[in-house]
Amino acid sequence: MKNSCCRSVMCFILLVLIAALLCVCFGAKTKSVTYEFTVIRRGTLERTASASGTINPVASIKVFSRMNGKVEKVYVDYNDTVKAGDILAELNTDMLKLKREQQQAALIKARANYELQLINYKSQEALAKKNFISEYELKSSLTTLENLRADLRVAEANLKVIETEINQYAFVTSPIDGIVLDRNINVGDTVVESSSSNSASIFILAENLREMQIEAAVSQLDVSSLYRGQAVRFTLESLPGRSFTGTVENIRMVPVVLNNVVSYTVIISVENRDGVLFPGMT
Repeated sequence: MKNSCCRSVMCFILLVLIAALLCVCFGAKTKSVTYEFTVIRRGTLERTASASGTINPVASIKVFSRMNGKVEKVYVDYNDTVKAGDILAELNTDMLKLKREQQQAALIKARANYELQLINYKSQEALAKKNFISEYELKSSLTTLENLRADLRVAEANLKVIETEINQYAFVTSPIDGIVLDRNINVGDTVVESSSSNSASIFILAENLREMQIEAAVSQLDVSSLYRGQAVRFTLESLPGRSFTGTVENIRMVPVVLNNVVSYTVIISVENRDGVLFPGMT
């Protein structure tokens, strides 16, 4: 009885093993295997360094007034294109014209005094040759003549200054070919000459907006991997989904420390052929 039970159990186990083996073999035969073929080619690995910055013109110039005065006319506005020598604004010259008349009168007086003393000196020089006057009197006459000649030159120079202010300094002109980025004056405003501590720029001009640059703050951990001529990709918050390219132009070695974080300014040159890049964009 016991032997027959054991045989039955062993037969059952054997049947289970055979069934499992058949399932495995059958499954292995029916399982589909797919293959994917491709061409092996050489590629490059890319390491990127991320940074943020702002777009600025390559060169911008601040224009100051060369004299004090009241703004009479303004000839340009924002985004206007200008050429070197174009008049940007004109200052009132009414008071200068009155000063010119006064200085012209002073010049006439100084010339008359000099010419009279010149005649007097020549007369005394002739008397000195005949020993009719002393050498001291002749020397005194010559000194007076030299002083009057100096007064004449000062009067002539003062008149030239006023003429220059009227004909040149009263007109604020553009020093370059470019575009007006900023205008800080209106008709009726009073401006101060550039040499004064209270002076401020009245115009800001950009030389060229077709070529821009990015001033990016790069972490000290990444700056060592950058070099001049390296390719740059960047995006703009104002134009999502569009990518632009540039080139590393310069890596400034002066560190910028903010909240104990050290970074370096990297200048990236960018072409702005379609004009979508504006100064100040991030």
